[in-house]
Amino acid sequence: MIRFAILITIVASIFSFLAFQQGGVLPGIILAIVAIVPIATFSTAAVRARHTGRQAPWSSAAKSVIAVASVLLLAGVAYSAYWIFAAPKAEKNLTYTSAFNKACTTPPKYFPSAAKHEGPGPHPIAVFYDRGGSSSLEQLQFDYRSSDAWTARTATQVQLVACLSDFDRGAQVGQCTFTKGTAPLYTGTYKGSVFAAHTHTKVGDVEVPGSPAADESRDCPSLIYIKGEVKDQQFHTQPDPTVVQRILGQYVKG
Repeated sequence: MIRFAILITIVASIFSFLAFQQGGVLPGIILAIVAIVPIATFSTAAVRARHTGRQAPWSSAAKSVIAVASVLLLAGVAYSAYWIFAAPKAEKNLTYTSAFNKACTTPPKYFPSAAKHEGPGPHPIAVFYDRGGSSSLEQLQFDYRSSDAWTARTATQVQLVACLSDFDRGAQVGQCTFTKGTAPLYTGTYKGSVFAAHTHTKVGDVEVPGSPAADESRDCPSLIYIKGEVKDQQFHTQPDPTVVQRILGQYVKG
């Protein structure tokens, strides 16, 4: 039992440190308390046994207090686990618009230095989609003749981030060729959400079709790190930028 208590103390201490490192004061405090409790419990039991000469039973009131404290600690641990592994975290480094792909990761990032999503449009946006394979989301590039709301040059001007991270696969329309083999290229439907870059507050959900025809020079990456066999990968046709502008225009213009 003492080994298990020591293990809990070590694990809770590590995660408490990680929480503080990521700016989570409350989760850090909760996990620090969890780390202290096992040692404090055994120390208290040892002192009681020394005074009485035997392992003294806990009173009903003490058992009630321990039960309530245990429930509260379990709730605190659950919240702390959510905060560490799933809750959005602040990202201070914002130099290029490509950094906004971190808003689409798990746990996601929000950018305090990005412009706030407020007031009338236009609301500049950065769009990312899952091109397939083992890569992170790819930033969708718009025609240079598009307005600044779609082609923001300065990252801090961006107010919205669209994460098209889910893909419903349709028909195979081509293949991507690499030095170690080929992988299928599919069309389909991208599904995702639009978030406020400054806070990662969800603004809406969207669906965008992939291009119905394949263009290997456009849809297949020239260089990519692939985990496993090439033939086991799949790639997706890029969404048409003009279609994306039509579907996401309500958020950019609004």
